Amino acid sequence: MRNRRIQARFTTGRFTLPVVVFICILFCGVGNVLFFPYPTEEITYPLWKSIYEVLPSWTTPMISFVFFSITGYFLIELNNRFSIIGIRASVQTSLYLLLITAIPHLYSLHTGSIAALLLLLSIHFLFKTYQMHRSSGLLFYSFAFLGIGSLFFPQITFLAPLWWITAYRFQSLTFRSFCATLVGWSFPYWFLFGHAFCHQQMNLFYQPFIELGTFHPINYEDYIQPWEIATLGFITLLLIVSSMHCAIAGYRDKIRTRMYLTCLILVGFSLILLGMLQPVHFEDILPSLLVVVSVLIAHFFGLTNSRASNIFFIVTMILLILLYAFNIWTLF
Repeated sequence: MRNRRIQARFTTGRFTLPVVVFICILFCGVGNVLFFPYPTEEITYPLWKSIYEVLPSWTTPMISFVFFSITGYFLIELNNRFSIIGIRASVQTSLYLLLITAIPHLYSLHTGSIAALLLLLSIHFLFKTYQMHRSSGLLFYSFAFLGIGSLFFPQITFLAPLWWITAYRFQSLTFRSFCATLVGWSFPYWFLFGHAFCHQQMNLFYQPFIELGTFHPINYEDYIQPWEIATLGFITLLLIVSSMHCAIAGYRDKIRTRMYLTCLILVGFSLILLGMLQPVHFEDILPSLLVVVSVLIAHFFGLTNSRASNIFFIVTMILLILLYAFNIWTLF
């Protein structure tokens, strides 16, 4: 009964989110004081390099925290709008912030943090097209956000076929809406082309397509660090457990909710597959993966109250603390 109260207080407690926000600010602040600037690889992507060099280095952690906060807010809006968890809760945002806090390597500003927010907005508009025959406008917005995200992280475009499959399963994909998706994805590139042409910097326009078509060698020894292995193992565990729960207890959810969850599960495993095939981009893939996993594991914790789920909740919190300690240790 004591374990059940712990899980129930976390998932439905009124003060869970404020406490988690305080913990996030405290630990992120301590990490920035002790370890800033964080070790990062040399930026070779011209578009992101031109933006990153304009920003003062001391502002990047604060900007990154702003993106995390906005992402957390839209996670709440996603659940309130589509009732994925089944209750009006902020547990998904609490879990997302705890996961971010446990990975100090993400405290600094990354293209993946911006892409994760845009991916979440794209998912929001994609979910709104459920069984809508006139969905061209919503799919345009969904792919427009996906296209903007691809300006910062071009590999996110690989999710576009999954978006089309989901729209087809939602009974909202027609020839007209399919054309709207193409126009939506290309929409931000019109502005990029105009900027690059006027400033005679056409390499800025070509580079996203070059990055998209470049397949880096699958070399885990050079591209994957110990903290990334530990983080990927933990995130994969959460994704597998939450996916199994959706498969076993999915009959309790509405058909609409099951289709939403299936989409998120496919996105999660697709991102893991992309990280395994292109380990050089794992650090940019990770923020988007955390967004998806936080919703799925929140669905698991929010709708279960068995002895096994309570034990797993406690184990998850312990592993989260150990992951934070290990990631901090790798920074020394």
